Amino acid sequence: MPPIRKRVAVAGTAMSAVAAAVVALVSVTTAPGKPAPRPVAGAAQHAAHTAGPEPTAPATEDTPPVVPPVTSAPAPVRAKNPGTLTRTIRHGPYEVPAAVGDKDGRSRNIIELGIETPCGDCYITSIKPDMLYADGSVANVDTGPGLHHFLLTNQFRSDPVCGRSLPNPSVFLGERFAAAGNERTEIAMPLGYGYYNDGLHRWNMASDFMNHAEEPKTVYVEITYEYVPDDVAELKRLRPVWLDVAPCGSVRDIYEVPAGGSTETWDWEVDVPGRVIGLGGHSHMGGVNVKATNVSTGEVICDSVVRYGETPRYINIHGEEEVSSLKRCIGTPVTTLERGQTVRVESTYETDEAIPDAMGIMVAYIEEEE
Repeated sequence: MPPIRKRVAVAGTAMSAVAAAVVALVSVTTAPGKPAPRPVAGAAQHAAHTAGPEPTAPATEDTPPVVPPVTSAPAPVRAKNPGTLTRTIRHGPYEVPAAVGDKDGRSRNIIELGIETPCGDCYITSIKPDMLYADGSVANVDTGPGLHHFLLTNQFRSDPVCGRSLPNPSVFLGERFAAAGNERTEIAMPLGYGYYNDGLHRWNMASDFMNHAEEPKTVYVEITYEYVPDDVAELKRLRPVWLDVAPCGSVRDIYEVPAGGSTETWDWEVDVPGRVIGLGGHSHMGGVNVKATNVSTGEVICDSVVRYGETPRYINIHGEEEVSSLKRCIGTPVTTLERGQTVRVESTYETDEAIPDAMGIMVAYIEEEE
């Protein structure tokens, strides 16, 4: 069971990224200032390991045994498509208010229209978000601030779930194609697949921040993209499908969770059929999992389990473990959906306190039909 949160967000300001679109109709915050220059890191230094391990002295009653240092194998390198390029874009600065008493500091959702994008006429194969301080160091709950969520939308593409019917903020912001919370999940496409970005495009971004610290924080959102230009290679195109237990008609993609254990569901009648290549969930503190099931066949497509406190950065300044990752499901394919089938998304929470701004989202990437 996930840890119980002792501090609560300020009620009334916990607006979701999608709900922020409605706010944008009244007051739009544009990108605040120019991005701060990122410090250039020095070349990495690698120690030579040619001499072998030091000899271990025998243990005696007066000298404890010498334990060899524990080493771990380097993380495997993810294969990339030929011609892959990388670009990192920093957004901000964003001012996050200080916590007051038992209330976390919260920024109101910040809507930025027409943000800088990595490329045009290209296939985006990876989107990796992070949150930093001005000096390039990581900003996370171990020093106070957290990335409540961020959302990217493609203005000139219609959202496949919400479409262009009201009430629904995607009418104004476009197709929702990438998002993350403080877990900062990388969206990485399998080899041969990508999200196609037209030459004529316009992206928008919604961001929301929180802060445990008793002093305000200034942070930046930094996104690293990998992409393949269209004139270098032609990849299979993926269509993002945003599945949400608080769907379009509710205007906001947050919902209230009562104290105790609870599960909220929402059904999607498949109108974007095809091979599902990847899925990933998003949940808040107290979340157990977000699950997608093909009700028509009984198949569990993806059970995105919420994990807590996997590294020290995800243990906040009050000693509480926070959401550090959610399981992703990737395959070629994970499953295949047929038009007219029903996919049910379920969001489960276990908490001692009611949560006014919970989320239960599953984003699926489906190979576009030719």
